[in-house]
Amino acid sequence: MEYVLTALWTGMELLFISFVINSFFPVRLSKRSTVLVFFITWVLLVLGLMFLGLSDMEAQLLSITIMVAYSILCFRAPIRYHLLCQLMVFIFMGVADTATGYGICALMGITFHEFIWKKLLYSAVCTTTKCAELIATYLFWRYYSRRKLPTIRGSWLLLSSLFPAVSLVMLLIIFITFRQDGDLAPGALVFAIAVGVANVAILYLIHIMEKRSREEEQLHLMNQQMEIQTGSILALERSYRAQRTATHEFQNQLQILGDLLADKQYQEAEDYLKQLQTRQSARVLSVNTHHPIMDAILNQKYQLAKESGIDIQFQVNDLSGLRMETDAMVVLFSNLLDNAIEACQHLPDNRVIRCTILASDELYVSIKNTSPPVTITNGTIPTSKASSAEHGFGLISIRRILDGRNAEYSFQYRDGWFQFAAEIPL
Repeated sequence: MEYVLTALWTGMELLFISFVINSFFPVRLSKRSTVLVFFITWVLLVLGLMFLGLSDMEAQLLSITIMVAYSILCFRAPIRYHLLCQLMVFIFMGVADTATGYGICALMGITFHEFIWKKLLYSAVCTTTKCAELIATYLFWRYYSRRKLPTIRGSWLLLSSLFPAVSLVMLLIIFITFRQDGDLAPGALVFAIAVGVANVAILYLIHIMEKRSREEEQLHLMNQQMEIQTGSILALERSYRAQRTATHEFQNQLQILGDLLADKQYQEAEDYLKQLQTRQSARVLSVNTHHPIMDAILNQKYQLAKESGIDIQFQVNDLSGLRMETDAMVVLFSNLLDNAIEACQHLPDNRVIRCTILASDELYVSIKNTSPPVTITNGTIPTSKASSAEHGFGLISIRRILDGRNAEYSFQYRDGWFQFAAEIPL
């Protein structure tokens, strides 16, 4: 019976953790793989708790370690957020277990050790408590689920985690070390409730910090989008002026050809026509994807790269069927190509960009460019600009757009080349 209850409670706790973490973070694996990892983790926990002969504290540490590894493997978020989320999960499980167990002890006037030996009562209370926890977390997962990557800075997150960490240690000490003391029950009950309330306040504080961080980020992103759109409007204005000039020149060219033909100067007319064909070929779009927005973006960046002395080459196929919001398309590809152009501008020579955009079942994007040395840390690139507060939002914009489409992407620097690659589901 003891083994059955241990397996049951362990599975309920693991399911509890899965609901909570999935309320905040997207799943990393397929549904089948996630279920498989869940059962493997459950088996490892049960075997470790039953057959390793661990003390209570060692068993708790083993459970925390395995469950953190399970969280990191199955759900997509930076490790520091996994640790904070797991910390909060264990705190609230500890608060519920401590408050319920010592509450029963206070009502019955017995020690926690005596409560444990009343096996039927202990099993019923623990099972009921864990069922209540599981129902509460299921409802939280069902109606709250955000699944967005948080944006709090690492330093603030570390400071916010100190109190929950101390709370968890204190709960473990009370729950494991002082279970023999009969007079501890009322105090432990009050302490558990106070810890629970305090950690709810900490969670609310983290929520406020994250909300303000997102608002600040959104403001920077809006400013960046306005700059990109302003650049696109200016490029469109230049194209319009060039078109008007070309139309005016075309009328004059027709007049000259007509005069040469009227005077029967056929050789001169033929030579003049060849000159016009050469000049006109230079005005044809350098990149033609059959998608007007993509053509505008790529040709604008092509011209900008050429003006900076950069050898830029495109490999594209027919993108006429590409379905993506215009603002997302402009921000994504403008940022990617602007970053590549900016990196090349810092080089004295060997300025090269290779851009590949191919659409099939997925949209494959690869931008490879020569670049000064780049340090990539935890998926980010530290800024070398004077105003770091204004830097990095291009990468944030790119990642947000790709994350919103469940895209797979990576970037790396090797042998003087920086490469970004992504596969975007269509």
